[in-house]
This record gives sequence, C-alpha cells and structure tokens, in this order.
Amino acid sequence: MKSSTLVNCIIFDKMAFRNINFIVLTYLIFLSFLNVEVLAQDITQEEIQRADEIRERLIREGYLGIDSGDYPRLNEQFLLEDAWYTQKKLNADTFSSRATHFSPDGRKFYILGRSERHIVEYTLDDPWEINTAEYVHELDISEEMSQTENRPTAPHGMYIRDDGNKLWVLNRTEIWEYTLTEPWDITSADPVARQDLIDDVVRGHDFDFKPDGSVLYVDDRIVGAVFQYNLVSCHM
Repeated sequence: MKSSTLVNCIIFDKMAFRNINFIVLTYLIFLSFLNVEVLAQDITQEEIQRADEIRERLIREGYLGIDSGDYPRLNEQFLLEDAWYTQKKLNADTFSSRATHFSPDGRKFYILGRSERHIVEYTLDDPWEINTAEYVHELDISEEMSQTENRPTAPHGMYIRDDGNKLWVLNRTEIWEYTLTEPWDITSADPVARQDLIDDVVRGHDFDFKPDGSVLYVDDRIVGAVFQYNLVSCHM
C-alpha cells in the first residue's frame, strides 16, 4: 500500500518480510563466464521504458529534480588522504562479487557472488585482518534468485542482522529474507519470505536498513534514485 509520500509499507512476519499478497578450453570457459556477465549487464528496452516512467513520476510528484548536469563538487582535499593500503588481501572463492559483510566482532566475513549466485563464509583468525580469512563453506541461493520469470535477476546486495539470525539478499527488483537456525552459519539459512519491489525499482544495486530496522533504503542505478520504505515492524 503506497502512501502519498512515496514511502511504501513492507509488512514483517516474525521480524521478517511477508509478501503483500583458463589453453583453448580454459579460454572458452573464461569467455563463457564473460559472456554471461556481459549479457546480465545488458539493459533491456523494457527496463529503459520502465525507468523513464518511474523517473517521470518522481519528477512529477516532486521527489526527483530535473538533471541540470551541475553536480556539487567536493572540497579539494582527498576524502581518504590519511589512508594507506596495507597490502593485505583475500583471494576470494567467488566470481563477480557484489557485496560483503562482517560480523560485529570481525571474526566472520561473507562475500556475495553474483555469477555463482552464492554466499561464501570465511572465518578470520585475527579479527578484521582480511589476510587471515579461511574458507568455511557457502550457501547456494540460485534457486531463489531464479524464481522470478520475465525479468533480469542478479543478487546485488546482502545484509545480515547483528545477531546473525537473519539474512536479506537484494535480487534486482525483489528482496529475499532468510532465517539462520545457527547464528552466523550461512549454510543454516532457509528462505522464509520475499518482497517484490517491481513497482518502483528497475535495477536495484544495493540496500541498507536504518539501525533500528524501521526504514529500508534501496538504490536504483537505472532510475538514478534511492527509494525509502517505512517498515511496519522493525527487523532489529
């Protein structure tokens, strides 16, 4: 149910969403992966049309201004002028990663793989030190990410609640919710609900929650907007 302020209500069930109602062979394998990735990035005419319609609606309702091309400039200082690269890295067990997440104590690390449609879990022997990460296991989410027909799908955002019991994954125009029966054990995640955002979102790229769980934000790279949704019941 939409309100006049363009804030949609997403109803939660058990603090959750509820639906409102390498030689040649190697080279060829690489090319096949590359082709899948390129095709997945192609924007369809239907998406372009839908984005135009949504953008026009937002402008008409006063939520989006007409692009003048005059963008605000940052000050002359680098935002990260005091930062340096530690040379620490992780060779991740995924292809085309799209999101990462740390547990609050820095001992668990997760990567969302777009092409494999999975979430890989690592443990860090030294909290927050990414070069100490060791692969534990992974969760296959391809079945959920492929259920929606006649629209592009690709997992692009991930959020794990601070207690490790809840997981949300953004799949372009929908959000899937999972319950983890064993906190922070990604293989214990079971899908429990799905929320469709097709009325507003064309290609969602990431999302986040307000700390108290009362508001959801979804960024759409095609429309060029961030959508805000008020949540009837907080997930925190």
